[in-house]
Amino acid sequence: LALQVALQCLGQNPDMVAAWCLGEMTRAAVAARAITNFGGAAEQLPLQDVIQKKEPSDKIASELGAAIGKRLKLIEAPLIIDRIERAVVKDKPVLLVVDYLQLVRSTRHFNDKTGEINEVLLKLREITTSQNIATLLVTNIAKGVDHTTEIGNIGKGSNQIDFDVDNFLFGHRAGETGEHGEVKIEWKCKKLRQGQMADVEMWFHGQYQYFEDACEIPEFPELKTDASNGQWSVV
Repeated sequence: LALQVALQCLGQNPDMVAAWCLGEMTRAAVAARAITNFGGAAEQLPLQDVIQKKEPSDKIASELGAAIGKRLKLIEAPLIIDRIERAVVKDKPVLLVVDYLQLVRSTRHFNDKTGEINEVLLKLREITTSQNIATLLVTNIAKGVDHTTEIGNIGKGSNQIDFDVDNFLFGHRAGETGEHGEVKIEWKCKKLRQGQMADVEMWFHGQYQYFEDACEIPEFPELKTDASNGQWSVV
């Protein structure tokens, strides 16, 4: 979902730059999922075929390249918080995706992992505010937790997550499968700093690596958009 958000933002904003921290996936894995998400469904080309570079993988890759160019910057592992900061200052992204939080290391030594996670979170929030960017964190959850668990216990015991994040969504399988094998995912809203909290249900098409809404998204009449520049304003 984080990759889909990044690709759609880049596609709709031709001057935008995003940065992706390569902690969980390799360059090849990110590229295969991006190609599949971008055009796999339209071409009936599942992820495994893209990985094997079957046609029309090259065509979709070229179309994706034309749409986003070199505006998705990849920050290589090992993920050190100072390296992430230098990359953000250098490339000036407006969206930073950290995949995933527990793989980011501090430059200081900690006797316990929770202390290091807390340090990294504080630094990421500092980067987010000082550079005026949006940061999307993917977090590895502790074993045995579910959507009813408190936020601090979800993130490997780090209560700092609860304080630092503005929005927290916990994704879990809703137990329903669609007619084409898609899986319903419920994104449980655990925290929303501004606005009314609401859970979101989506279908995940695994073979094509994309999410779609499982319910109608309500309109917000109190907001309007200027189609000429895509800016939102309050009515």
